[in-house]
Amino acid sequence: ITSSLNAFIKAFNDASTTMKSLGSYNSATKTAATLTGDSTLRSVQSQLNALLFSPSSAGGDGLQRLSDLGVSLQLDGTLKLDTTKLNAAVSSNFEGVANLVADMGSRFKVALEGMAGANGTVNSRIDGIKSTIKSIDQRQEALQLRLAKVEERYRRQFSALDTQISNMQALSSR
Repeated sequence: ITSSLNAFIKAFNDASTTMKSLGSYNSATKTAATLTGDSTLRSVQSQLNALLFSPSSAGGDGLQRLSDLGVSLQLDGTLKLDTTKLNAAVSSNFEGVANLVADMGSRFKVALEGMAGANGTVNSRIDGIKSTIKSIDQRQEALQLRLAKVEERYRRQFSALDTQISNMQALSSR
């Protein structure tokens, strides 16, 4: 259980750190990260944090949240495991701890599949962005064609005007 929770905490902390860096803004350099302000990133962060604090009845009395097993949220948004608290919980109610860990693992698995799976939120967002890029590319090509036609029309008009001015100058000099 300890190694499973430590693996979970490491994975969560790695994901949290990555999401934080992707959505950060450096006010000193006035530089935004790739996903600063992206609603999908904020939604995923919010859903993961909500899962951390959601209660479960699988552990029984006194074991409803990961915090009851010694998993705590630090100020920087990462998780930390208090092994003393975990060992005490395991000693007093091993089955409840195992059930709670299994239930929370299942919940995270289902939630992550909904977020990052083939039909998940993240892939839907990626598909939407790709579609938007394709649409913008098509509009840009259409605009380039219109601009080329306008330029061609102006060149013809300018040439015709230039020819007329030359003819008028020739007539006026006779």
